[in-house]
Amino acid sequence: MRDLEELKESWRKAKIDPSRLEADNRRTADRLASTKESVNRAQFNQFKLATDYWRAFVVSVIGTILAVLYTPVLVLRMDIPVWLCALVAVFFVVMAFINLSFYRFVYNIHFADLPVVTGLMKAFQIIRRHKILALTRLALSLVLIAFLAVQLYIRSEEAEGVPAPYIAGIVAAIIAIVITAALKYRRQFAFARAIKSELSSILSNN
Repeated sequence: MRDLEELKESWRKAKIDPSRLEADNRRTADRLASTKESVNRAQFNQFKLATDYWRAFVVSVIGTILAVLYTPVLVLRMDIPVWLCALVAVFFVVMAFINLSFYRFVYNIHFADLPVVTGLMKAFQIIRRHKILALTRLALSLVLIAFLAVQLYIRSEEAEGVPAPYIAGIVAAIIAIVITAALKYRRQFAFARAIKSELSSILSNN
């Protein structure tokens, strides 16, 4: 009899409360749905960032083609040194390589197939590489502007002093490049940071 009572008590303790099980299942389903939404938003920002770099790659390729096509005109009619024309073409080639490599790196990450921690590490890599590439692009752009400025100065050295339009044009070009690079960096960094935020939210909710 005592064994029967102990068996009943054990059965009572082991018995699952259906309402509690339903609540646990609901919480699990909500957590999975929230995780899926966060991953989807991370992928949306991922493709936005990749698309931005793809467009930059296309622009760089067009710049390379134009630099090659207009080299004879610049050399023969404007007396621009061949080395400077080659430098402009090399600049666009380097930009194309940088943009394409980062595009492929970002595009080929499949966050839905990765563990959250691994995906978060990839997000940090995106942010770090984006910062490095942004600084590299800005530095190379300013170097190219400097070479062009020196060459234009040499062309105008027969005049007394440096013409005011020349100074204004160089200053405006530098300011335009810095502002454009800053805006582009801010936009792309927002995408990269959004990826990290979405994946971080998954860990915080679990």
